[in-house]
Amino acid sequence: MTVARPTYVNLSDLMGATGVKSSAYVRSKLERALEAGSSLAEDRLRRIFYPRAATRKFDWPDRNQGTSYRLWLGEHEFTSITSLTSGGTSLVDGTDFVLRPYEGPPYGSIELLVSSGASFGGGSTWQDDVIIVGTLGYDDVTTSAATTAEALDDSETGIDCGPCPEIAAGDLVTIDDERMLVTSVSLLDTGQDVGADLAADRTADTVAVTTGSAYSADELITIGAERMRILDIAGDSLIVTRAADGSTLAPHTTGASIYAPRTLSVTRGATGTTAATHLTSATVYKQMYPATLRALALAESLNSLEQEASAYARTIGSGEAERNASGAGIADIRRAAEVRMRRARGPWAV
Repeated sequence: MTVARPTYVNLSDLMGATGVKSSAYVRSKLERALEAGSSLAEDRLRRIFYPRAATRKFDWPDRNQGTSYRLWLGEHEFTSITSLTSGGTSLVDGTDFVLRPYEGPPYGSIELLVSSGASFGGGSTWQDDVIIVGTLGYDDVTTSAATTAEALDDSETGIDCGPCPEIAAGDLVTIDDERMLVTSVSLLDTGQDVGADLAADRTADTVAVTTGSAYSADELITIGAERMRILDIAGDSLIVTRAADGSTLAPHTTGASIYAPRTLSVTRGATGTTAATHLTSATVYKQMYPATLRALALAESLNSLEQEASAYARTIGSGEAERNASGAGIADIRRAAEVRMRRARGPWAV
């Protein structure tokens, strides 16, 4: 099994929270919990937070919207709009209309600028009169997380990168204008070898390499069957934690190959974008989400793991008072997220 949808925390986040070591069996359980946690967060907050390129059509007028200068978008919140037409006429952002609220995204309505003389409607039919092309979602914030180590055609699903310790399964990444869903991350030969023998001793925590700048702090490297986490880099020496991630301490000789999780297995053209070619050294941007949302998705994922482990029998009380024992803190996290990010129903809802 691999992650089949963008998640608001990734596999590495969940592994860190549970303290489990990596294995195929455990990874499958964690991936299920990741997807469940993100879906539960969306259901509770009535929003999908990751960006999706999309076209949305609205009737004008309709019984809810009336014939005003404002178009309510309802659940179709946009982070940005590429084009808007009404009755076959193109309207220009900032000239004919503005997005609301001003402090957005997300934008929940579109207002015509009365001074422009623009209007909705006027086409041959009221059905699908307004057509909007843009990006749906809560916001579209990214951070630089890696660079590609190879040029890509429009069909490759394994992307070799430089150091990418912040990227893991469940992440949505962007290269140029294409978004991709990371389904797993596998080891890649870094092209460097161990520069001096390493004893099977936790105090032997310095790995000599050819080029220290080719690595990154917090990156997990693999030598033989032992994994080591890089704590710091001093010139061409990696300061590491030995026997990391549940691996076994072992000796290593000069010349042993060093591997790192730098090959991203991805779904191309994700969330409505189009697969394209990309150059070597292209920046890989990771999608970012609000901290409260991440906390909720992680809490829901952990709760899902606990419920699965107990065959969904974690309950307290009895009879009509019986309820799931979800942990004392999860209710507070849910309330905090609802206060900040729960989407209100449309102004016409009853």
